[in-house]
Amino acid sequence: MSQRQAIAISEENYQKAYGAFRFGRPFTFQDLRAQADRDGIAYFLTYGLVNEALPIDGFDIVDTVTQEPVEWNDAFQELYRPLHDDINLGLGHQRLFGHSLLSIITDTPSGKPIFRSFDPDNFNILSDKFGNLLSVDAEEDVIGLADGEGKQDYTWKSTEELKNVYLSINKPANKRNQGKSYLNPIWDDINSVQTLTEITTVFVIRTGAGRIIITAPPSVLNNVDMKNSIIDSAKKNNSPDGVWFVPQGDPNNKVTVALETPTQGFDPVSLRQLPIQNISSYSGIPALRLEGAARNYSTAKENTASYLEALLQIQKENLDEILWIVERLAIQKLEQKEGIKGISLKFSVREELTEVERLEQDQMKWETLIMIMGNIDKVKIKLEDAQSMVGLEYTITEPTPEDTTDATFAQDNSGETEPDEESEDE
Repeated sequence: MSQRQAIAISEENYQKAYGAFRFGRPFTFQDLRAQADRDGIAYFLTYGLVNEALPIDGFDIVDTVTQEPVEWNDAFQELYRPLHDDINLGLGHQRLFGHSLLSIITDTPSGKPIFRSFDPDNFNILSDKFGNLLSVDAEEDVIGLADGEGKQDYTWKSTEELKNVYLSINKPANKRNQGKSYLNPIWDDINSVQTLTEITTVFVIRTGAGRIIITAPPSVLNNVDMKNSIIDSAKKNNSPDGVWFVPQGDPNNKVTVALETPTQGFDPVSLRQLPIQNISSYSGIPALRLEGAARNYSTAKENTASYLEALLQIQKENLDEILWIVERLAIQKLEQKEGIKGISLKFSVREELTEVERLEQDQMKWETLIMIMGNIDKVKIKLEDAQSMVGLEYTITEPTPEDTTDATFAQDNSGETEPDEESEDE
């Protein structure tokens, strides 16, 4: 039996019990929570991307007309900064679980507002048939409560109280007031990457370091003291702990010790490419960024625009939630009931494209457009649609008479048409 076959057999039960069991199966909120807690890609696509798209001081409140910051923008930022991490946690809950409950509590003993968010297991809502909230109950686990219960209960019922809660929904499900997890379409791909990582670890532990093969005659193997002495000696001189005795008759009673290392393994990096590419295609996050090879995404110029576009999309998706927070804090703590009229948010991202990078991105877009239009008979697409697909703005301008020239003939003053110099040569 070859070593590759032995490896496959030794891991068969592990694969059936672990990888195949999870693939294609339904999952619960508890599964989602466990995945985000233990898997780097799942965490990055939910909580991590929210932190990237909405950093502290990540937006300004501006006048819709002038696009200049409003007078009370700085005062708002002072209120917002201490709440930033809790707000992003709530928005991460929304991406992970599909929906979450956000709440602002302003009537605190200190006078400073606090922000609380709840995942679907920790709140209940009652709404009318149009989705308007009628009452909300929530529960929070707290360590070190004075009464020792470990639970903090919240209730919102009156119209004024309900203004301070917001049901944040990621992607509408087939039920009102419920959303779908952002991880739903790529759940199996994330599990595939995780399974490959764990299978690789098992491979390295069990076979990757090699195994000691001791060949000795039966008379040696039957001597327990001698056998143990040989094992101890072999382990001292080799890193693996696995020992395999091969009984063979040797006319001179010789004992041989050899270290067998895998010569035919598998390449986990190449196997990861398919699920990673699926995740990248769905999320818009470059594969290099998912793999961690381009954590500082400015080092991968061809991926920068895609990554920034993904962050911009998250900002747009959470615009209503941020505006709600701005409204509640502005009215209740800054007395800006009139000031919130005619405002908008101006978001920022952590890095901007340089002029060189913008030109490189435009060049890539043009190359893609040329490739598409070069196959116009196959793809059957209009020029303006193709330009829109690759992200190029387009304008179609009708030529004016002054712009129109004849490459073959020129008109003289007499009104007669004469060949120009190039045509005369012909």
